[in-house]
Amino acid sequence: MRQSKTVTAFLVLTAAVSLAARQSSTSQPQQRPTFRSGTNLVLVDVYPMKDGRILQNLEQTDFEVFEDGKPQKVENFQFIKVEGRAPEAEKRDPNTQEEGNELAADPKNRVFVVYLDTKGVSIEGAYRSRRPLVEMLNRIMAPNDLFGVVTTEMAPAQLVLGRKLLTTEDMLARYWPWGQRGSIMRTQEEQNLNQCTISPTTNKEMYVDDRGIQRRMIDVMIDRLREDKALEHLESTITYMSGLRQTRTALIVFTEGWLLFQTDLGLLTPLQVFKSYDNTPAIGTANGRPIISTSAQAGSGAACLREMTRLAMLDNRTRYNDLLRRAARANVVFYPVNPIGLTMFDYPIWQDATPTMPTDPNQEPKMLLVEQLNRIKDRADGLLQAAETTGGIAVVNTNKIESGLDRIAAQLEAYYVLGYYSTNQAFDGRYRQISVKLKVPGVQISARKGYTAPTKAEMAAMDAPKVVVAPEVAAAETAKADALGMLSRIRGSAELYGAGVQTKTGEV
Repeated sequence: MRQSKTVTAFLVLTAAVSLAARQSSTSQPQQRPTFRSGTNLVLVDVYPMKDGRILQNLEQTDFEVFEDGKPQKVENFQFIKVEGRAPEAEKRDPNTQEEGNELAADPKNRVFVVYLDTKGVSIEGAYRSRRPLVEMLNRIMAPNDLFGVVTTEMAPAQLVLGRKLLTTEDMLARYWPWGQRGSIMRTQEEQNLNQCTISPTTNKEMYVDDRGIQRRMIDVMIDRLREDKALEHLESTITYMSGLRQTRTALIVFTEGWLLFQTDLGLLTPLQVFKSYDNTPAIGTANGRPIISTSAQAGSGAACLREMTRLAMLDNRTRYNDLLRRAARANVVFYPVNPIGLTMFDYPIWQDATPTMPTDPNQEPKMLLVEQLNRIKDRADGLLQAAETTGGIAVVNTNKIESGLDRIAAQLEAYYVLGYYSTNQAFDGRYRQISVKLKVPGVQISARKGYTAPTKAEMAAMDAPKVVVAPEVAAAETAKADALGMLSRIRGSAELYGAGVQTKTGEV
């Protein structure tokens, strides 16, 4: 009970602070290169790695940049080496969410977003991750770096970027029980599913075959519902972050992974019992006689069929692939971290799970442990795919997540920024693919994958005369900013709540 109250208090506090973020949030455009005076300057951040470290001392002539296969002339070149950590007292947080987003657009400022998959991490995983996460942030955060924390319980547009770590360290230490995977607690939507998994003919829970294992239908459907919502939130996060900056945004995702459910027609068979209940009223008359039904399914057969059919027909594998391609295009790089470490069990201990007996007497039933290991492997494979597709590093299948976080820090300790003016002067709103080659052999590079060109209408809007704001309106906006500035002094909780390309050797 004490733990529940603690988490509730945390959510209330973070919701209050996130209100300020909502007041200052503005709609973010899709990722666009920076355009100045009618010319399109495109920035490309490049991370050349050799022996686990960034290769330094490279020259501008060592790089070749191509847009849609056509060579581009590199006009701007800069090597950025991350400075050492500054004392917290010397760091200055942005006063508003808008100011933080403006600072994020500067390629010299690195941006880290910690993504907490609350429904996808167990309470044990949340506990194990808190100290390594803080230590990694302490190690990699330079004076001008920005970071924020997003959870699946918030809208991505509530992300607030800041620089100070002390308050966030305290929040992570005090409110570590954020992991909810395997919890018996259910949302209202999940509770509503329960009536759809109780047979109206027997009034008993229905069981289904789930990859060779007999499980309660409610558990299977809640797994699908949670993954559906997790991917939906990730999609929204990628969309929001794609408008923040041209150069890399590091998305450090704490999750135990996803199974990426696909269509399972076998889940539809038990649902046919609801068809006869489509027109049965809970209270009313039938054949001229009054009735009061005691069935939980009365009047809800059609609704059950719709939602359960939707969940059974999910194709999350295709959806996940599309999500990662979008992230790569937006230069949002995944650094997935599975904090639970090595384990042999995937099902929560309180759930029923027994092997399905095969109809063929000569066939052996599937071993429960084998299926659990298969599920763990599927989750890890998805996280590895996320890192490979976007150019990041995955920390999976290890009890020492600190060493994995060290590898992430090493990749981000320095980088090169190349700037070129595109030879394609068309404002057509189309995606343009960027590739970078390095003349130095034996080097693995990760770089920006591409960008979306602006349209003629967007260019016209950028060239339109600026609107002069009346003094009284400007004063009101200043007062609003000052109020948000005051809130930013307690923004630690806002920081916590506040929100297919493979790399090749020498080419990306």
